Amino acid sequence: CIYYKTGSLQIKDMKQMFAKMPLTMLAFTLGALSMIGIPPTCGFFSKWYLVSGAMEAGQWGYVIALLFSSLINVILFFRIFEIAFLNTSDDDEHDEAGDHEHHHEEIKINEAPISMLIPTLIISFTLILIGLSNNFIIKIIIEPFVNSKL
Repeated sequence: CIYYKTGSLQIKDMKQMFAKMPLTMLAFTLGALSMIGIPPTCGFFSKWYLVSGAMEAGQWGYVIALLFSSLINVILFFRIFEIAFLNTSDDDEHDEAGDHEHHHEEIKINEAPISMLIPTLIISFTLILIGLSNNFIIKIIIEPFVNSKL
């Protein structure tokens, strides 16, 4: 949705994106939090089970890799949040050093078409729904299958 509206995949071009595309950025934020592994998203529970299994198996390198990848995701996504919400980027620092006057222009909401926005929102809220129902998924769907193969 962001690329469709902006034509760019550059982080620096995401200035004021929370104001311009609030629903898209809500979906983006939920996806990012899931990738980082923040509860109650499904990303948290999948990482929880992976780290728990790796610890039980004594695979400490795998545990470190999972935790390191989460840390990298935190750094990258929070930089995007900073630019998209607080409107800061390296370019702003250069502008402030010059004699340019900054005018606050009115920001218009410019979301992606509804045909793109609705599936994006459904998917993002599904990340929370799956996270909240993870116990049900494990007990009813996964455990019976795993136990039947043993």
